[in-house]
Amino acid sequence: MDLVEFSALSRRRQSCRSYSGQPVSRDVLEQIINAALCAPSARNCQPYKLYALTGKTAKQASEFTRLPGMNQFTADCPAFIVVVEDTSGIEKAMLKRFLKMQFVPIDIGLVTAHLVLAATAAGVDTCILGGFREEGLSILLGLGGRDSIKLVIAAGYATENYELRKKDRRKPKPVWFLE
Repeated sequence: MDLVEFSALSRRRQSCRSYSGQPVSRDVLEQIINAALCAPSARNCQPYKLYALTGKTAKQASEFTRLPGMNQFTADCPAFIVVVEDTSGIEKAMLKRFLKMQFVPIDIGLVTAHLVLAATAAGVDTCILGGFREEGLSILLGLGGRDSIKLVIAAGYATENYELRKKDRRKPKPVWFLE
């Protein structure tokens, strides 16, 4: 993929808020997740677990993503990828040493960006959800009290004729080149 193709992929990726309900196959979800796991990670710690939810479990999870006035579109979403913070494999000394660097949320952001771009490349539409009922999702996933759900990514196929919106971004700030 060259820069022109990557730019086109970035412009094509958008938050989908209207799903057809068509299932996403396990194979496609695995491919998306495997591609995302190539995301950079501080000292390759990968301080997260990814849970792919489909079928009955996705239907149950959608109940915990719908909040008053938010995310009602997830009722028709056939799959979710739940991003859970997991620092259990990181040495405590390293965590303490790098605490000021805040690498865990940065790594979670990087894997999430890779997830949604990989999904777009696979023809799967996504929406990153920051609002959800964590307690209910945690029970559904069987998480221990130590694990913390950071994000939920709705994944599926957009309804027919779902419009690709124009990307309105702020004017970029200048980049300073030093030689």
